[in-house]
Amino acid sequence: MCARGGYGAIRIIDTINFKKFIQHPKWIIGFSDVTVFHNHIHTNCGVATIHSKMCNSFPSDWGKADPVQIETINSIYKCVTGEKMNYSATPNVNNKTGFGSGVLIGGNIKTIESLAGSKSDIDTKGKILFVEDTGEYLYSIDRMLWNLKRSGKLAALKGLIIGGFKIKTDTDTEPFGKTIEDVVLEK
Repeated sequence: MCARGGYGAIRIIDTINFKKFIQHPKWIIGFSDVTVFHNHIHTNCGVATIHSKMCNSFPSDWGKADPVQIETINSIYKCVTGEKMNYSATPNVNNKTGFGSGVLIGGNIKTIESLAGSKSDIDTKGKILFVEDTGEYLYSIDRMLWNLKRSGKLAALKGLIIGGFKIKTDTDTEPFGKTIEDVVLEK
């Protein structure tokens, strides 16, 4: 389990020898910049990883943790111990109904975009792509989704899951004129 996200995985990924990891795989747990490891390991090692909270997001006082935080942290334990898990989400009017199955890949959309053309790039064909991000302007998210569309990463998906997006706002910028839903549905 990674201590935190941030930046730096891209700087070291090509220096890591994954030979022993492939022989004796271990869970890699994290999100944000850890998306570099998730995608590199998926593409090059064929080993599953866990996109999840990291140590720095655990409460220092468990008694003050909110129910969502507790549920999320408990889900990590369930995952690594093989306990059957169920996920539910509040329906969104923009959801596309249907059934699909496939390998779940993805992570932080900005990081996914930055891996394009590298040894850590992911093949999305026939898979379920999960994307999330925080602290990006809506026009940047629009640009990232256009990149995924133009590079063919949205063309043959079995499913697309839009995770949490905390949109950065700035009073000095002109309004983008679209919602996150508009941006996703357009692609």
